[in-house]
Amino acid sequence: MLISFKQEIYKFRHENIALYGLIILMVTMTYNFFTNPITRQSLGYGFGANELITLIVITVASAIFSMEYKNNTIIMLEYKTSSKFQIYFSKFLVVLVYSFLLTVIAFLFTLILSVIFNTGRYDWLAVHNGHTLLNGLLTNLAGALIYSFFSIGLSFMLIMLVKNNAVVVCFGIVLAFFGASFSKGLMQTFPHSFPKD
Repeated sequence: MLISFKQEIYKFRHENIALYGLIILMVTMTYNFFTNPITRQSLGYGFGANELITLIVITVASAIFSMEYKNNTIIMLEYKTSSKFQIYFSKFLVVLVYSFLLTVIAFLFTLILSVIFNTGRYDWLAVHNGHTLLNGLLTNLAGALIYSFFSIGLSFMLIMLVKNNAVVVCFGIVLAFFGASFSKGLMQTFPHSFPKD
């Protein structure tokens, strides 16, 4: 298992898609910071990082497998390894570690942007509606990390079924953007089914 994990890390480090995902995250967060008004909500969501992380992880996860299928290296990996589970699980772990790193970078980058340009307008440790702004940011990014966990599994499953990266990325975009709206609509439709704060 450790050998498969090291091989996947080596391959992942030499893929440019991981670097592109990081650059897209930072550029988009910076864009959101400068184009939208700074509010407690935008700070708590890390300037949109919670949605971006999920989209980047879905794209990276599907790209990893699509390259394996495109270059027919998945067949060689399955032939050399005694367990298919090791191959898939090591890929899953590598993308999960990548999503954790994206989450940490998004957290630090949010703090850096707010400290440099916000000039103390919002206090990260002041209690507002029962929790601090720092707590809200950590909670939202933890939610994005948990959602990424499920998104990686879904991306792997879909790329193995359809073997088309574009289909998986489009499905991920639909899930990321329409999933929240669907949940909100469901909660408004059946208000008695969900507890109130």
